[in-house]
Amino acid sequence: MTWGETRAVADVTSRHHGPSPGPGLTVGMVVYDRRWEMPATIVGFDGPFVCLTRPTGLTWRARRASLRPATTRERRQLRAIAVLHARSRGDGAVPPGSGAH
Repeated sequence: MTWGETRAVADVTSRHHGPSPGPGLTVGMVVYDRRWEMPATIVGFDGPFVCLTRPTGLTWRARRASLRPATTRERRQLRAIAVLHARSRGDGAVPPGSGAH
């Protein structure tokens, strides 16, 4: 999934009618999923679930209770993966929010 496709998924899933995402959870926020033991970015909400993605294209849904805000180290890890993945594809474009120039 490309970054553009991820944004499209976020646009669609954030309009989903269901319970509110809860305090502190927003689309674009980096969180740590305790169940899968890895950081990810929130792309939307689906009922009791939060839709997550990683720069590699991996997407999944997690229960809100298994998420916590990512630490600074975990956010850096996610940005580093985004840059590495873009380079491995030979993509000259750096994903938004990667912090790379």
